[in-house]
Amino acid sequence: MDKSTNEQMQVIIDGAPDMIVTKSYNEFLDSLKTNQLGIQGNTFIVPIGKSVNFNNGVFSGAVITGNGSFIDGKYLLSATITAESIKDASITGEKIATGTITATNIANATITSTQISNTAGITGNQIANATISGSNIATGTITANNIQDATITGGKIAATTITGGNIVNATITGSKIAEATITGSNISGTAGITGSQLANATITATQIANSTITGSNIATGTITANNIATATITATQIANGTITSSQIANATIIATNISDTAGILGSQLSSTAGIVGTQIANSTITGQNISNNSINIGKCNIPTHFISGTFTNNSPSAGKVSWSGVKVDFNGNTYSITNGNTDKKYIWWDYSVSTTTFQTSDTLPTLANEDCLVATNTSGTHRLVWRAYDVNGDQIQTAAITGSHIANNTITGGNIANSTITAANIANATITGSNIANNTISGSNLVNNTITATQIQNATITTTQISNTAGITGNQIANATITASNIATGTITATNIKDLTITADQIANATITTDKICTLSVDKLITGTLKSQTITLGITDGEGDSVIKAGKIDFGDTVNSGFILGIDDSDSNRAKFEIGDSSQYLKYDPANGIRMRSTKDSHIIEISSDPLKIRFNDGTYDRVLIGETATDTYGIKMGDNTRYFTYDTSNGIKLRSTKGDYIIEISTDPLKIRLNDGSYDRIVIGETANNVYGIEIRSPSGVTMFDVDNNDQKISTADGKTYWDLKNGRFIVNDGITDRVLIGRLD
Repeated sequence: MDKSTNEQMQVIIDGAPDMIVTKSYNEFLDSLKTNQLGIQGNTFIVPIGKSVNFNNGVFSGAVITGNGSFIDGKYLLSATITAESIKDASITGEKIATGTITATNIANATITSTQISNTAGITGNQIANATISGSNIATGTITANNIQDATITGGKIAATTITGGNIVNATITGSKIAEATITGSNISGTAGITGSQLANATITATQIANSTITGSNIATGTITANNIATATITATQIANGTITSSQIANATIIATNISDTAGILGSQLSSTAGIVGTQIANSTITGQNISNNSINIGKCNIPTHFISGTFTNNSPSAGKVSWSGVKVDFNGNTYSITNGNTDKKYIWWDYSVSTTTFQTSDTLPTLANEDCLVATNTSGTHRLVWRAYDVNGDQIQTAAITGSHIANNTITGGNIANSTITAANIANATITGSNIANNTISGSNLVNNTITATQIQNATITTTQISNTAGITGNQIANATITASNIATGTITATNIKDLTITADQIANATITTDKICTLSVDKLITGTLKSQTITLGITDGEGDSVIKAGKIDFGDTVNSGFILGIDDSDSNRAKFEIGDSSQYLKYDPANGIRMRSTKDSHIIEISSDPLKIRFNDGTYDRVLIGETATDTYGIKMGDNTRYFTYDTSNGIKLRSTKGDYIIEISTDPLKIRLNDGSYDRIVIGETANNVYGIEIRSPSGVTMFDVDNNDQKISTADGKTYWDLKNGRFIVNDGITDRVLIGRLD
């Protein structure tokens, strides 16, 4: 739109066409600001002839708002606001909905460095993947601090763009280069890599392109047997007539190294003992090379082990390994092994123990030179180890491989040690957006305080862009800018809030609930009533008791008067209650049960669970004792030493009552009832003597007048002179000296 040319403007007031005005855009805005047109309500100005449609209250095309009006999204179709409808520098952060501006809303090549804050305006998370190219980056602006470790891969670097001048000497390490990313095109064609740039024992055959290493790349006398992978050198790699005996280590050439079609000619063998037994690799001589019946076991003297036969997994049952038909050839002898099986971890041949039986154990054996570890058993699956071998990096001689030995396109990120490549190894202005892996630039790659709010689109920062470890501090947030809608539910904890910074003004009414409070000291509470609520005491092991108390210092405190209720951390977190002092108290805990002691004057009431009893004491005697009356004896005891009633499981019932000299006594041990006048047992019912049971009645003088028991049956007068002897069947009258009358049995 030409803002100075007059055009017809359709005025829409509160959603309905109202008038047509012919003015330039700028004039019309001035008239709106001063309200010269007398327009009331929300105003939308639509330039006529600008593909403006008004259907069912929805506009499409260029729209101008009146002074004090606003555009409600419901009146606009998608993609209706264009650049000509927006006044320069009129869009601010609060006009843009959270998370709504994407790359498609921004015209190409419109954001320059002046729109981006120099203090951390943009982070890697705000840049769309694979969108920054070399033209977007000013020459010489990216430094090592802007690049996250191990984030630049080969695909991000333009071919043949990094030169020595861009890389600080000895600064590129393995951690800066992603695994499997360096190819030949990234390395200078003229001796770009030398041996000093390679970590020891890091290059293997898989990193060297086929047919790329020539003699000129290899330093004289640097390759040893340890640097050559098994089965990797063929005839095509060896110049004719170049290998002499001095280059071949003893006992290193095996059959697979020699061509099957007359690879060695007689002319190449020394005429004087050219080949001896120790120089012939195992399994390399075939029958056609040897005359019939010319070699037998006696011809061999091999001080190592060769094992043949059958090993079967999970046999004869799961978890076991079995063997059959096994033979061990050692030092010129063949030993047949007895068939067997095992569920043990290790299987070995022990020359000193038995030459015909394998040994087994779950413990790795200590072997002598004559012994051999044959196989391992892993849950029923065997692995033959007597012939196993591996070649790894430590078999390559230190500094044996130099850059000239490495073919192009063979070194990847996995071959470069971490933290070995630095900015000095990268050519200036060679890394573009396409050279940086997605999600690779982190806060540590940016200069501190370089991104400001002007570099960040409104509503574009979410929790995923903010570090989980104190990513934002209060100093980086503008005052009064964070509202409840910006904070995710349940994300603010006590550690995020500075002490004494929240006042009642910052807290909405009825927003703090019980689950929002972690700790609250008692001095923050005021007097009140706790209605229909619960206070729960919790405990953290080893951190101390959880109690409500007054007076007492701790559980078991007998010095101070008071009470304590809670959980004892030092006693297996048992719940306990104690109230009182050392002489009067009520106590409970799960281990000892209830213990109560109350005194008034010299009287004592005591209840305890250990020992289990209730005791009433008058200061002298236990007048009433219920429970454990003696060790492991339970019953009831009342009275004192002269008058009492007792019952327990050991002695049964005992009752003794006195009045004056009179005594009534009932007991179960001995089993009797006794009435005594203070001098004699006048009446005894029960055990009248040891193991004698009956009834005995005596006179005031102590004479037995009536005695019926399992020994005697006798009825007597008070003086004892006249009596019935029922046991012997007779009646006797005696004058004290002689039986004067005897009726009945006379003998």
